[in-house]
Amino acid sequence: MIAKLPRHVRSDFTGYNQMIELYQRARNITGESVTFNFSDTLWFEANLSAVFGAIIELLKNSNKTIYVSDISPQISDVLQRNQFLCDFGALPIYDRFDTIVQYNTFSPSADSAFLNYIKDELLSKRDFPRHSQKLGKKISESIFELYENARTHGRCRKIHTCGQYYPNKTPKRLDITIVDMGKTIKANVNAFLDKNMKGDEAIEWALQYGKKS
Repeated sequence: MIAKLPRHVRSDFTGYNQMIELYQRARNITGESVTFNFSDTLWFEANLSAVFGAIIELLKNSNKTIYVSDISPQISDVLQRNQFLCDFGALPIYDRFDTIVQYNTFSPSADSAFLNYIKDELLSKRDFPRHSQKLGKKISESIFELYENARTHGRCRKIHTCGQYYPNKTPKRLDITIVDMGKTIKANVNAFLDKNMKGDEAIEWALQYGKKS
């Protein structure tokens, strides 16, 4: 059965809701296979490959076989440069613009590999702002904390990540997305407090200084 992607999928509130709706449609498809069809899609922001990869992980855990179809040359070029489509038999394309933060998955125990990923895919890019060694270390620590949270609190099996530089935008922009399909903040906080807080309430509680769950 086929699940069609929207015309434009961007890294904003609408885009993430579109990806959630896409998963819900795919999950409810009867049968053993799901084909994600890009025939109507004109724009897909590359960093959302991490979200797409997490969706595919969930569907495969439900014993579904996943295919993709009708991807335009422009979108295929991006998703081959970040190597997302390599999982579907496509060949990787050299990133001639050096703006891709490669799609990758990490196990919760791959500390060194993730730190090297930050260094090679972020800090070493030619368009990444010049910075001191001390600042580079701080940037690495801040991004690594997201990985650490996914591992410690999410208790996930895989962590998906991908990104994209936009050096020609004003101001220049870097989008990086890190996704895990483990336990949510809401679930952790409610279990810790033995309450039934809403998601936004749980996040607000968790962000208060010194709170741990």
